[in-house]
Amino acid sequence: MLPINARARIFPRLAPLARAGAKYASGLCVKPLPPDKFTEMFARRALTAVPRRAFIRSYTEGATGAPRSDGSSDSFTKREKAQEDFYVKKHQAEQIAALKEALAKQKKQLEDLESSVNKQ
Repeated sequence: MLPINARARIFPRLAPLARAGAKYASGLCVKPLPPDKFTEMFARRALTAVPRRAFIRSYTEGATGAPRSDGSSDSFTKREKAQEDFYVKKHQAEQIAALKEALAKQKKQLEDLESSVNKQ
């Protein structure tokens, strides 16, 4: 639990408690309850507790497009892999084109240097 002065920065309603010198506070209760009062409140709360239903979403395996453990794949994963492969090939082609262009510039510069050396 955060000290009350740290919580007062987050929750401005707790600022008066921080100014009063309270060290810790759960909610707005500063003084700890006596054991008998605590057990009485706890017992009352336990008796009045109403069970609530919890709904949990369950997804089938691979519904998110994740690879399956048995190695099989569905159309979504096949399409996704094809798109990734296409992007990689396109990116590699762009890199090769840039390298070829840089190589052509270097060859031209080398030819210019050779021609200037041959003229002298």
